[in-house]
Amino acid sequence: MVEHLNNASSSELTLVELLKFIKNGWKVLAISTFLSLCIGAGYAFLSQEKFQAIATMEMASTQGGEVSLSTDGTQTILLEKPNNLVEKLKLPLFYSEKTIEKCQLKNHKSANEFLSKTIKSSLVKNTTYVSITYIDTAPLKANECLTAVVEDIKNDQAKIVEPILEYRKTQIDLLTSQLNQTVTMNSKSTYFYSQQILVNEIDKLSLQLVTIKNAALLTPIFSPPNRVEPTPSQILLIFLILGITIGLILIKMKKFFD
Repeated sequence: MVEHLNNASSSELTLVELLKFIKNGWKVLAISTFLSLCIGAGYAFLSQEKFQAIATMEMASTQGGEVSLSTDGTQTILLEKPNNLVEKLKLPLFYSEKTIEKCQLKNHKSANEFLSKTIKSSLVKNTTYVSITYIDTAPLKANECLTAVVEDIKNDQAKIVEPILEYRKTQIDLLTSQLNQTVTMNSKSTYFYSQQILVNEIDKLSLQLVTIKNAALLTPIFSPPNRVEPTPSQILLIFLILGITIGLILIKMKKFFD
């Protein structure tokens, strides 16, 4: 009980000392805070504005497989893992000359490296989509640059899609040729079963052929008109805390020297 009263008394004493401490140096604290807020406001409102463009990409995919939970007996198969795309976007050589031009970086000494660091990508939670963002000095500039990056992604994914398309087309042509041969040789019931198998296989491959999709935007690129850097409220809050801290330090130093 006595210890509890002592703790309460100590807390009250500390609070009283703090209030007395601030009261004796409130002018210094006010001036420090005011000057810090002025500097923060100047930085927030006079520094170059930055705007963001956001894209959500759907990976290249196909359908196929024997086991699936889908209603049509097929399953969607991604032709590349989304994590691979995230890592590719970190590589300077991923970006084309056309993209460098669209991003207005032709005069930049290390444009590819700059893009590899400023293009940010991440997986959308609980999905196979990839979110990509880019920040520039105007919404239109950010949008144009990100649009060019999206084209680079589509071209890269097309290199994966193309051989699969060619393979399935070749398989369909081969099976169609075999089917024509069986029909020409004999149309009796002994060949009906093998013909039916070929027809089913051709239909299956044809369905898989049309279900191959290249990478695409899930939604149009979004470029909000509100700037993302610098955020005035956050900057003013930081400079407010900084001003108060500096003010308290100055009061402490003044008390020490007095």
